[in-house]
Amino acid sequence: MDWTSEEKEKYKGIREMELGSLYAQEGIPIDKPEIREIFLQESVLNLDDEDYNLLLEKNKKNGKAEALQMLEELVIEKFF
Repeated sequence: MDWTSEEKEKYKGIREMELGSLYAQEGIPIDKPEIREIFLQESVLNLDDEDYNLLLEKNKKNGKAEALQMLEELVIEKFF
């Protein structure tokens, strides 16, 4: 999904302490939230249809930044 400049500004990378090394290992900087989103969806979480639909709903209601933060929370709950 394409992110606007405004959406990118809303994303703060609040979970950098836990996920920063994972992103760094993949070469994904904080200013590329659209790549982080795809990476977490496809490579880390392997979302099923139900989870993916929940993510899309979150995008519609609260925006992409909050949806990405939800993904980050899921990763932390699952792996840390």
